[in-house]
Amino acid sequence: MRTPTTIFRLVLRSLLLIPTLPLCYLLAALALGLLPSNREWAQPEAGIPIYLDSNGVHTSLVMPVKTAQADWTTAFSPRQLSKPERYAHSPYISISWGSKVFFLTIQSWKDLSAGKALSALAFDQSVLHVEYLPQPKEGKDTKRVLVSPEQYEKLVAFIHPPQRAIR
Repeated sequence: MRTPTTIFRLVLRSLLLIPTLPLCYLLAALALGLLPSNREWAQPEAGIPIYLDSNGVHTSLVMPVKTAQADWTTAFSPRQLSKPERYAHSPYISISWGSKVFFLTIQSWKDLSAGKALSALAFDQSVLHVEYLPQPKEGKDTKRVLVSPEQYEKLVAFIHPPQRAIR
């Protein structure tokens, strides 16, 4: 039979475990993110420029709107934009994927709360954030990567797989 002291210790340990789980997750993400991958990859001499863009909270993949491999206007119509006259002719498209809570409510780290983080990790919907952009400018938060047409075709297929007939 368990004594009240034993039960109290068990409850206390269980409560202490709750805040350590997100910390363990963050430490694992940091440690695994530092592991190099694709060490042999090198940019081709010529190819398609894509950009990795971050505002510190959200990261986006920025690609040309139209290439021989993809026409993103067919998947993400400029007519659906809130200001199509302003953005519909932009040469680049930004696509990012993630938590609906993060995209709609968190613009900087000061907006993050434990409740929003838990909601995003466990209970939230996944959404795509798509916007048309002018030519990106390289900088601290925007990195240009040149990919071959074959690599870009694989990337396009990963983001927008071909439609399959429903039987």
